[in-house]
Amino acid sequence: MRDYSNDLFGLIDAYQAAEPEVASEQVRADLAKTREKADLPFLREDLGVLVRESLDGLERVTRIVRHLKDFSHIDDAEVQETDLNAGLEDSLQVAWHELKDRVIVTRDYGALPAVPCVAAQINQVFFNLIINAAQAIDGPAT
Repeated sequence: MRDYSNDLFGLIDAYQAAEPEVASEQVRADLAKTREKADLPFLREDLGVLVRESLDGLERVTRIVRHLKDFSHIDDAEVQETDLNAGLEDSLQVAWHELKDRVIVTRDYGALPAVPCVAAQINQVFFNLIINAAQAIDGPAT
């Protein structure tokens, strides 16, 4: 969308540059009214903002999906060496909708060795503890 809009605005700029040489006075007047109605400067700026916001949203969705996938460990129902810090971070990210207005999270993970466990189960424990703690807090974060 960003590339297409840049191409489209480039085409508009090219037409505007050529307009005085190829268009009659009446056509130029009609084009000026159309440009004024379309508010090209606003469109140019706003479309850029919308594209940036869309890309930011896409990145957030990508992170959420990755954390959900890592949190659930759908394919890993066996005991295996697990990074507890990564599991805790994934659980925090998945629970963030419950936390964001209630707490300020400070991360200070220590170095831990991998622990043999079922990652999905330990992540569920982390998630439940986080949600229970968040629900026990009265009022917003300060």
